[in-house]
Amino acid sequence: MVKQMFADLKQLSLEHLKQFKAAFSAGKQQAWVCYFPFLYFFSLRKSVDLYYLEEGGSICLFLLRRNRGDSLPDRMSLYVPPFPLNERALDISTELVNEYNKDWKAKIIWIDESTANQLSFTKGGSYALRYKEDEFLYDPKKYSDLSGREFRDLRNSVSRMKRRGDIEIRPYKTEYAESCMELLREWSERQDPKYSSIGDIVYTKKCLMLYDQFSSIDLNGRVVFVDGKIKCFSFVGQMHDDMGNAFIMKSDLGISGLNKYAFYQAMLQMHDYGLINGASDLGHAGLRFSKMALQPAGILPIYQGYYERSKKALAGNGK
Repeated sequence: MVKQMFADLKQLSLEHLKQFKAAFSAGKQQAWVCYFPFLYFFSLRKSVDLYYLEEGGSICLFLLRRNRGDSLPDRMSLYVPPFPLNERALDISTELVNEYNKDWKAKIIWIDESTANQLSFTKGGSYALRYKEDEFLYDPKKYSDLSGREFRDLRNSVSRMKRRGDIEIRPYKTEYAESCMELLREWSERQDPKYSSIGDIVYTKKCLMLYDQFSSIDLNGRVVFVDGKIKCFSFVGQMHDDMGNAFIMKSDLGISGLNKYAFYQAMLQMHDYGLINGASDLGHAGLRFSKMALQPAGILPIYQGYYERSKKALAGNGK
């Protein structure tokens, strides 16, 4: 059966977008990674491949990390729990990962709290959860007028930017990619020493270059010109149904309030969605403070899962 599962694995490609979005919707996924353009751009990295198989109406998504030129073997993990979650799909995907890695140490890289609460014992064991970080969920309708004390700081930042008189917002075009790449380089030089775990440069570059491969509902980009130069770019899109994703947002950190202004514009842009996942704090107090200042409607804890064999299974194998 395991051999057949390996034969059934499919490598992620653009043609799977509708299928994934339908499964995300059925599973009511909220985790930031459950956004197809991210998965696609991430899968284009040289060191990883994303594969999936279908089981019982669920999609099982696997990350294969390739250790090229290294003495360590390639290693497979479940990227997220099967979606929508069902016990048989979890059993089968766990078995496949353990078989590929030749051990009993299956790992689920990304588990949101709502799914974590549903994870049950799998065949022969269970997943122990370890807290990873928090993601921040925003209600875009709350930003329509920025009224109330809680929005005072954001309201002041937006007003300051509007008073400048040299701000222009345009739809993103790939002809802007070179200027955006330069802004990304400058942003990275300032941010990397503080947040070494961001790791978004590669997929951001892929997004800038391959933007036209997606429709505007799935990936919608904008650039902000300040005094005639691109000083900010952002990409948002639909995760599924009523859920949106604030995918990428980079700005010139030397312009006070510009990033908050870009966030505000993104919320207006996605006004019709029920919730927007604004990504995580990466476990950094400073980044958490910034995201909390934008007044999230909710916080979504994220975990990793580590497979542990049951005592019965261990005894049955004489180990």
